[in-house]
Amino acid sequence: MKKVYKIFFVAIGAYASEGFILDFQAYAREDLVGVPVVVKKALKAPRRFAEEKEEKEEEEEEEEGARPSKKKLKETTEHSASEIPLKKTSSKVKKAFYEEEEVALEKGKGSKKTGGGAGGFFWRIKVGTSTAGKIYINQVDEAPIGPHASIQIFLNKGSQGKHIGRIAYEKACKGSSYPVIYAHMRKNNTASQKAAEHAGFKICTDYPSYKQRLMKWTRKP
Repeated sequence: MKKVYKIFFVAIGAYASEGFILDFQAYAREDLVGVPVVVKKALKAPRRFAEEKEEKEEEEEEEEGARPSKKKLKETTEHSASEIPLKKTSSKVKKAFYEEEEVALEKGKGSKKTGGGAGGFFWRIKVGTSTAGKIYINQVDEAPIGPHASIQIFLNKGSQGKHIGRIAYEKACKGSSYPVIYAHMRKNNTASQKAAEHAGFKICTDYPSYKQRLMKWTRKP
C-alpha cells in the first residue's frame, strides 16, 4: 500500500512540475500493476495537462495576433504550399521585325580591311544594348568600276531576317560622305539583295561580264 501511495504522490508532483513529466511517466510505467484507478488517472494527468496547455497557448496567440506556434506554423506552411500553383517560366519572346528607330549605328574604328583605312567608315549595328553585327565602307580601286566606295554588312545569325540589315544599309549610306556607294554580293545571296533594295540600292547592269551581283546606291538631292 505504501508503494501505491508513493506512486500517487509522485504523480501529483509531476502534475505540478512540467519539467518532471517525462521522467515520471517512464518511472510509473514499471509499476502500474495493481494500482487503483484514481492513481492511473493521476498518471495520465501530466500528458493531458501539457496538451491542454499547448492548445490554450495557441488559442491565445491566435486571439492576440501573435506569431503562431511552431506546430501551427508548420501545418499552415505545408497547407499553403500545396495550394499555391507553380509559376510557369515563360521564355523571352524575340521580336520578329524591328523599326528604324530601334536600330542604331555606333561609330567605331575598324581595321584596314573593315573601314579603318583612308576614306573608310565603320559602325557597330546596335539593337537596344545588344550588338547585332557590323557594317563598313571601304574606299577601293577594283575592276570593273575603278575607284569607288564599297559597302559590306555582317549580321549575327540571330539578327538576320528581322529588317535590321535594310535599316543599317540605309543609315550607313546616309551617314557617310559619299554620293554613290556600291554593294558587291554573290548572285545567290537574295537576302542581302532584298535588304539593299529596301535601302535604296538598284541592281547595276553597267558591267554584264561581272560575276557577282553589283548594286548601286545614289544619294538623293
